[in-house]
Amino acid sequence: MYRMLLAVCLALACVAASALDLPIPVPKPPIPKPTIQVPIPGLDRLRSEGPWITTSLADVLTEVPFLDHYDPRVLTPLGEMPCSPTGEFLLAPGAYDFFCQSYCLHAGAYAPGAHGNGYVLAPLKGPGAQILDNLLQNSVAHPEIPQQEVQLLIWALLARTPVDKMAPSLQEAAQALLSREDLRQLQRGAAAIIPTDLVNVSFADLPEPVQRALEIENDLRTMFTNKITDYTEIAGVAVQTGDPPPSKEDREIPEGRWSFDPAGYFVAYVPVSYPETALQVSQPGGLIVERDQLGRLTSITGPRGERITTEYAGGISTTVPGDDGVQICPFRAIHLSATDRLHPAGVSTFDAANTGYTLLGLPSGRGTPVLSSAAVNLPDRYAWAVAHRAEVEQLLKTAAASAPAQVPEPVHKATLGQLSDLGNYAQALWQVLSAAAEENDQVDLLLANPAYEAWQALLIQYAQGEIEATAPGEGLRSSAPTSPFRLCLGFFGNGMPGAISTVPMAVYGRRELRPYRPSRGVATPGSTGRQRLSPSGRGLPWFKPRPRPKRNESTPNHQENHASKEVLERSKKAMDMFSKFTSFCDLLTGGPAMWIAGQIGGVADPRGHLLGGITDGIFSMAGDISQALGGDPPRPDFDQVATPQPVVYEPLPEGAGLPPEKLQAYNSMLAASTDLWSKLRAAQITRDRLGGAYLANDEPGIERQAAALINLKRQVGQAMLVLADRMEALIALTPEETFAQMIVSAEELQVRQDALRQAGMPTWRVESAQLLGLSEAELATLRERGLALTAGQFEGTYLEAAQGFIASLRECGLMWSTLPTAEGG
Repeated sequence: MYRMLLAVCLALACVAASALDLPIPVPKPPIPKPTIQVPIPGLDRLRSEGPWITTSLADVLTEVPFLDHYDPRVLTPLGEMPCSPTGEFLLAPGAYDFFCQSYCLHAGAYAPGAHGNGYVLAPLKGPGAQILDNLLQNSVAHPEIPQQEVQLLIWALLARTPVDKMAPSLQEAAQALLSREDLRQLQRGAAAIIPTDLVNVSFADLPEPVQRALEIENDLRTMFTNKITDYTEIAGVAVQTGDPPPSKEDREIPEGRWSFDPAGYFVAYVPVSYPETALQVSQPGGLIVERDQLGRLTSITGPRGERITTEYAGGISTTVPGDDGVQICPFRAIHLSATDRLHPAGVSTFDAANTGYTLLGLPSGRGTPVLSSAAVNLPDRYAWAVAHRAEVEQLLKTAAASAPAQVPEPVHKATLGQLSDLGNYAQALWQVLSAAAEENDQVDLLLANPAYEAWQALLIQYAQGEIEATAPGEGLRSSAPTSPFRLCLGFFGNGMPGAISTVPMAVYGRRELRPYRPSRGVATPGSTGRQRLSPSGRGLPWFKPRPRPKRNESTPNHQENHASKEVLERSKKAMDMFSKFTSFCDLLTGGPAMWIAGQIGGVADPRGHLLGGITDGIFSMAGDISQALGGDPPRPDFDQVATPQPVVYEPLPEGAGLPPEKLQAYNSMLAASTDLWSKLRAAQITRDRLGGAYLANDEPGIERQAAALINLKRQVGQAMLVLADRMEALIALTPEETFAQMIVSAEELQVRQDALRQAGMPTWRVESAQLLGLSEAELATLRERGLALTAGQFEGTYLEAAQGFIASLRECGLMWSTLPTAEGG
């Protein structure tokens, strides 16, 4: 009966549709799941599980548009910070940049595009996330495995290739980078090759993007199973070039946008290509924030002396119409300053009077602001404040989800209020500065940075569970056991709980070291057709040019790029020149300092041997302590902290053949040299002790030695600058014609090298080495370097060599002297 009724209904529907001249709707039959006669191992799992790594744009939850104007003034090379064998850096508060090896995690997608294709942070997700994370960490401890070999292994794993079917070289890499349990899991999760004639039917019922991904994985699995390891051939399948077709899931992300990592950092990515990514890391701390008795922000002071000071117009602040919880606070005076060695005066400043205003209090969104001369663009500013509150609430929600413990409601509300106030304050300062920059292109937009950094520091402490509620009327305070600084986080306005703090000053951000691992997250593009990337802890060569995010393009950026191509190439060439010069001097004249004494003053000073040993070892030791990983050999006495030990010597006395002015300059240079040497030696010992602490997995020892190494490297940088100045002062007292051309014949060099082979290092070198504490192995290294020289390697004058050495000291000294201060060392 049911079938008869259905047939009648369909017939009537057809008649009615015909009478009305309407198309007859005919339901499409569902696409049946393909039936394959020959079973393919792993096919059902491939279809059900999806990709081995699933991270996508939908997982991006912590991008921070608010920080699009934030550019750190000083960027410390991340590779100069202490690092564990698995690529985890220990960072003091500050901002860092890192140019590193990175890896494609999305086979078949398009390579990173030109400027404008932004990347932001997303967590590593998918069935293979933990194994891939292990692989990336272990790759740092195995630098002997080339980057391309690691990438091939990653593509093989993304394609679910059985490890025992891979080429022998990839099997060896897998065994070195993964545990036995990881290898067992991979073998259980591997898939078989799907024959070409069955690929289409196997995935016919799946969405087109999924079909395409699975087909590429099958192509790669076929190549790896057939033992193909040619990188170019495999990359031709795994990486597409050009621009991907647009997708409705795409969204515009500006280049260099910051993301918040609840582990305690802000990070920004600028991929050059899928194997090379530049990143910036910001982890501010030690910012002093002050308010007046009305709760208005009055000053922020950064750890490097940068400072924001604001005064407000008299009278009671007005409120936004319709939103009594938000006050309009006009500025009477603004003073901004920051040390800046690129500025002619050494400091960058900005002053303004009776311009701009900030908003204080949490906006409800129900306000009805109107245009007025007292508060220019108030409707736009209020709308920005509402949007900023929403942005902050999303970040706090994500941070709370990963916090060590549940965040108490009073802490959440007070932090939301403080972040809102700081955000509006930073935006107000930015608008004043950018308006001034339209008339004067020398206005320094980075002067607003302390406000952005205080905002970051507070969010980090919230995510790390480092603030807690106190008694009523006292707001919040730091709960970090080693960070006693009080935070005045009283909440103002909007009728929510909290009171004005009785303490007008707060210190935002801890000062201790925090661990940071570049491979912890995935750099995820706004274009869903482009590759996801994983940065690693393996840095690229220091002299390679690296990109910078293009933020604030309309105004000059006053920060200096320590890693610019020109600076690094110049320094590298200068170091190479002086290294060869030093070695030639050792063989021909008794060392560079003997040349300095003889060429400049006509005096033979045995202290020249001492100075020769110092100058000869400066950059080899500097290169040693510049390596981020712990020292080799590691030292077990990591419970002790090394301090610079003075080199005991007698300065050159009067009557030694030098005029008084040159005598003073010479002794000053010698004092600066020995001071630098003692600091280098202490840093070298500290690095070896850090290696011992890592080997013993002793966390207090790791933190103690890491902090000491950071501080000693900063002292070394400062000492390098002093030595450069004093060498330059000594050379300035000498006529240029005094400096002869250095010509070394092959015959003369051969005679000296033969003597070195037969008699060993000269007595003066051994004596100076003993005075400086050099080991037999270090002496042997110097000997081998002298034996490796060839005639013609050094061309130029002694003056050019000395100037190259001074330039190298300055480049390295400028970089290290700006390292942040680390507590606990």
